[in-house]
Amino acid sequence: MKWINPCDFGAKGDWNTHDDDAWDAMMATLPPWQPARIYIPSGDYVFMRPWSLTRQLIVEGDGASPQTRGTRLWFYGCDGIVVPFGANNSDPNRGTFSQLKNIGLIGNQGMGIPRLTGIRMHANILVENCFIEGWTSNGITIAADANDTPPTSASCWVIRDTWIQGNLGHGIGIAGGDANVGMADHVTCVANQGFGIYDGSFLGNTYLACHTEKNALGPYYAAAAANQRSLFLGCYSEQDQPPGYVRSPSLSVGGFMAAGFTRDSNLCNVDHNGVQTVWPPFVGFTWPNGDMTLEPPFPARGLCGPVPVSGTTAGSA
Repeated sequence: MKWINPCDFGAKGDWNTHDDDAWDAMMATLPPWQPARIYIPSGDYVFMRPWSLTRQLIVEGDGASPQTRGTRLWFYGCDGIVVPFGANNSDPNRGTFSQLKNIGLIGNQGMGIPRLTGIRMHANILVENCFIEGWTSNGITIAADANDTPPTSASCWVIRDTWIQGNLGHGIGIAGGDANVGMADHVTCVANQGFGIYDGSFLGNTYLACHTEKNALGPYYAAAAANQRSLFLGCYSEQDQPPGYVRSPSLSVGGFMAAGFTRDSNLCNVDHNGVQTVWPPFVGFTWPNGDMTLEPPFPARGLCGPVPVSGTTAGSA
């Protein structure tokens, strides 16, 4: 696949010109059923309509972050990028396996229109090294279910090395029976009005070395459901937000959660004695209602039930 560039079709990236027509003209040149690779050079591109990834696309810019300009896509009064699953496996209007890399998606708070999201994912894609800010709902919404009409599936989604901040919903919000077995690694969620990461999926997902701060409802949430088995591995949360909520059978392993967790969360730490379920996860934690504080040298005690370690029982209260 050769690279194509929307600037060859009239896109300006000057923060003044509406670039919708250039995007549509570029897409119209692509043969049906064929994937494509799109390169968007540095600039500020303005759109009044969402992008709908109706085929497998690799979209790559020159990078974007809170500190740099790079390739930024500004969407006014609409969602940013929508990824449809298609009516069935033979439907060409589906964005499954698309990739978004090195771009910024800016919502400008949606011109006051509620429930707008930077990426609305109904099919599984890869989001890598992106910057997402200013949406009236979640920075990224992953919503898919086989019971939808038509059925959708976003299982095996991937988000990595991405910064999500300043959205009126969650940083990442996940829901549905087929938004599972995805992975977010090295994702930072900052100053969102919901949770940093909210997982309401049926089976759960995996979060590796993620970081959260200043989120209004807390760092992480995994729904309390019998089949929800989300795993938070080596994640970190700043203490400038309410406690997280990770209910069994979901689990938080290792990391350092300065924001803490609610009492009924499920935590696991590894120490020199082996693996044991531990609450609180660190010394110096204060319960959300302030009724218990641990200070050195008082050791952390397992308050999530006994866990066998090498034929013994460790972690009991």
